[in-house]
Amino acid sequence: MVAAYLAELFESHRPRLLGLGYRLTGSTRAAEDALQECLLRLNGVHQSEIDDFGAWLTATVARICADHLVTAGRGAPATERLPDPLVTPLVPNGGGEWVDIARNRANRLATLVALAALTPAQRLAAVLPELPADELATWLDLDTAAAAQAAAIGRAAAAALPGPTAEPAHEAAVRRLLTALRARARAVVCEGGESACGTGEVADNLHANAQALMATPDGPVVTEGAERVATRLLALAAENGIGCPDADPADGYEFASVNGELGLLLRGPRRNRVLAFVVRDDAVWRVFDLAAPNSGWS
Repeated sequence: MVAAYLAELFESHRPRLLGLGYRLTGSTRAAEDALQECLLRLNGVHQSEIDDFGAWLTATVARICADHLVTAGRGAPATERLPDPLVTPLVPNGGGEWVDIARNRANRLATLVALAALTPAQRLAAVLPELPADELATWLDLDTAAAAQAAAIGRAAAAALPGPTAEPAHEAAVRRLLTALRARARAVVCEGGESACGTGEVADNLHANAQALMATPDGPVVTEGAERVATRLLALAAENGIGCPDADPADGYEFASVNGELGLLLRGPRRNRVLAFVVRDDAVWRVFDLAAPNSGWS
């Protein structure tokens, strides 16, 4: 058994390690599995073998996650799935490790999506910029030159990540889009409006370079351009009764916090979904259409 004091120390690092595992894998389950495996490995290590307990935990969890990335992605540079969203009520009933992780600005969904486009080596370097290239090479069985190149790319990608939009501006842009979506959905779907009228103000509230990514079992489906994204959103509105006065309330939507930013939880007749948004230049720039997590709240 792990000594009681080591187990207690491990628990004190748990929130940090869980956030690390989530950023590295984009998966809540993989992050939790990594911590469980770390605890098992700790059980087999003598205290005298650990010089810096926090550093040992970080390295162990990171190596476990690296193995997961290589196995899951077979070393490919593109992800086969979008990250798991962290969905919580706008006013959480309490804390909890995932609620706290969702509030961390380093865990914004747009950041996780950007990290998912990197190779495992690049992603490790982006999340752990202090990791030496020779250690990265050992972890992933790479030659030193390849590891150094991957580390440079990963760190550059991390440095290029845009910071999240200020909360008031993000919320205002999302609410403007939803207001336009409700109005247009009512005209087209519920009141017999002519679809020839186009997407109306929905497209006007999207960035000119808007993009929507929808999670599917075969990988993300990408829709580009304000008009096409608006059409996609109107189809979602029709499926979920958004803007329709006689829709079943259980099949509607509610605002939620998605990785710490305002998003939507859609309660559809077939499956629940989450819409998350990235705002740029006071307009919605990215829309992520994700499967809702299997939780008691959602």
